Amino acid sequence: MIINLSENKIVDSIEVGIAPFGLALNAKRNELYSANVRSNNVSVINLLTKKIMNIQVGNFPYAIAVDNIDERLFVTNQRSNTVSVINLNEMKTVKTINVGEYPEGIDLHPNNIHLYVANWFDNIISVIDIPTLKVISEIEVGEGCRAYGKFISH
Repeated sequence: MIINLSENKIVDSIEVGIAPFGLALNAKRNELYSANVRSNNVSVINLLTKKIMNIQVGNFPYAIAVDNIDERLFVTNQRSNTVSVINLNEMKTVKTINVGEYPEGIDLHPNNIHLYVANWFDNIISVIDIPTLKVISEIEVGEGCRAYGKFISH
C-alpha cells in the first residue's frame, strides 16, 4: 500500500508476492524491496514507475539489508538457514551463504565490512565478511535471538 502520510490515507497499492513481510528502502535507486515469505522471493519495486521484478531466494525470506556501496541485497531465509545475496545490477541471486538455524534479523555494520545475522533457534549471531561473503565468526547470545531493522550502531 502507498499511504499519503499528510492525509493518513491509502492512495494506491502494489501487488507483490505472497505474505510480504520484510521491507527495505533503497533511496539511492528509488527502489523498495519486499521479502515475500510464502512465495520465496523478493519483489523489487521501482518507486518511480511502480514496475515490479521478483527474484527467487531461499525458503521463507524474512528480512533484508541493503548494501548501497556494492549494489546488493542480503536476505535471510528462515527455513533454508541461509542468506541470499542479490546483485541489484543483474537482478539475480548470485550467492547463498549458510548461517545458523532460523535466521531472522540482518544488518550491515556501518563500515560495510561485516554483516550480522540473528539466528533465532540456535541463539547465535553469524558474522559475515562482506568482501569474501563467508561466515567468519559466530557470537553466542541469549535464548531467543531475534532482531529486526537496524540493530548495529556505530
